[in-house]
Amino acid sequence: MQTTLHIEPSVKPLFAGQELDSFDALMKRGAGKIQRMVLNDGSKFYLKRSGKEPLVKHLRALLCGQCPRSATLRERLLLQRLRSSGFLAMEPVAWGERRQLGLPACGFLVVREVAGQEVAELFDQADGWEKRVLMEDAGRLIGRLHAKGFFHPVRLKDLIHTEGGMVLIDRETSKPRRSLFLKKKCLVSLARAVRRTVRDGHRIGAESAWAFLRGYRQGVVSRWKVPSIELSRLVFGAVRKEISNQMRPAR
Repeated sequence: MQTTLHIEPSVKPLFAGQELDSFDALMKRGAGKIQRMVLNDGSKFYLKRSGKEPLVKHLRALLCGQCPRSATLRERLLLQRLRSSGFLAMEPVAWGERRQLGLPACGFLVVREVAGQEVAELFDQADGWEKRVLMEDAGRLIGRLHAKGFFHPVRLKDLIHTEGGMVLIDRETSKPRRSLFLKKKCLVSLARAVRRTVRDGHRIGAESAWAFLRGYRQGVVSRWKVPSIELSRLVFGAVRKEISNQMRPAR
């Protein structure tokens, strides 16, 4: 077996002081896939762990010319790419992976807790005007993501509202990379995000939906100059198709 471990120098003394500076210590700490950690100096982190995945997932990565990684290390890679591209996202501070026969067997990721409030909670508590502001800001952010080639679906619960802006969290993905900009990818990503947001129980009225699309157009304008009516037609059509595909019985 081969084990890799990285702890950022800024937190290494803190982790070492609580005997959390080894791969096994972090993989075996407590129970559950995700844990919130409050360390001696009051610093707050989230520890996420992943285990073995189906071989087919690693084969797909190889076919795409990528090195197979554990789920937590894929998330770490996407977070770093988002941050280096100018987006606010969770800060990875430690990560590690154990490989068996050259393939990931398990891994972990530690991220610093984002101080703020979940946008989903703010939206549910907000009045009409506040809902529109939140949705326009979220739409603008997602438009910017798409313009830069990041098409991973973003739900309201994937955003933390802070004084500095909306911060992306929970970026688990099988494809932690930027992609070629295509309008079809924009629509598929938006449709998946809408379906999951509605599934989470959030009621998005017509005015909030228009605010989101207005923000989205502003964010994606460098790559796609699309009229409001045309964008709404395309998005709602993509949402209907996404819902239809999800309801179709498996063969």
